[in-house]
Amino acid sequence: MDLKTVFLPQIAEGISYSRFVGLCMERPKCYDTSFGSLAVFLKKGTQKSKNEDSLMVAQLEKRGMVLAVADGVGGHADGDQASKLAIDTLLEIIEREPSGEAKIRNLVLDAFEEGNERIIRSFQDAATTLVVAEIRDQTVRFYLAGDSLALISSGRGRLKYRIYGHNPVDFGILAGVWDESHYDPMGTRHMVTSVLGSEDMQVQVTSSLVLTPGDTLVLGSDGLFDNLSSREISKIIAHKNLELAAVQLQEKVASQMKSGDLEYSKEDDLSFILFRPTI
Repeated sequence: MDLKTVFLPQIAEGISYSRFVGLCMERPKCYDTSFGSLAVFLKKGTQKSKNEDSLMVAQLEKRGMVLAVADGVGGHADGDQASKLAIDTLLEIIEREPSGEAKIRNLVLDAFEEGNERIIRSFQDAATTLVVAEIRDQTVRFYLAGDSLALISSGRGRLKYRIYGHNPVDFGILAGVWDESHYDPMGTRHMVTSVLGSEDMQVQVTSSLVLTPGDTLVLGSDGLFDNLSSREISKIIAHKNLELAAVQLQEKVASQMKSGDLEYSKEDDLSFILFRPTI
């Protein structure tokens, strides 16, 4: 299947995309692009009435790709609409620059700011997390507000990089006080300090990280990262076949959600994007 002509319908000259909103997939879907292979998965939590996660992938001709995962904040009304609005704002801003004159970085940051303003204006009580990957020139840069996260795994399953979320547990890990095995009995992992839909939103931006042959990127909602550690995810997706890696990841998370494990077990919506670049 040619992602460029089938999976990514053109929205402007040189720009094509696909978005996933409110879907419930039984298995991951895989596609090829000009820049690498993709696997996407999106499914509502078994105890939830609607899926609050939204995904997006966009290809900007020869400039690169933009991948995004948004997760409507639980406990807030209209979380599904907030995540959808965040994704739609990102697509709209990318569409404004079909000539390629603006840097992708500037477009993504504009989307965070404008998406935040739109959510605040549109809803009384709605918020969403958002993680974005900008892929170009054999590098990736991550952008984050919230606790939807991203990592890079090597072809042998080694965790090469992980972006940490805006919550007390991840702050503690970054400070060297805890590691990923830290037991969080007070549930502070879910106290997110930065989201779209807040006057206090802050955007974390990484440097450009070099990708090497065999690397796989993972973007996912907290339904993924609250059920598996980063190193577990890295080992699972090291499989040479990206589709099988995505299926194994989906199945492992589903099993973990049912396990009742005190530290890593949370029933939730599950969404992720796997991307393996062609280098």
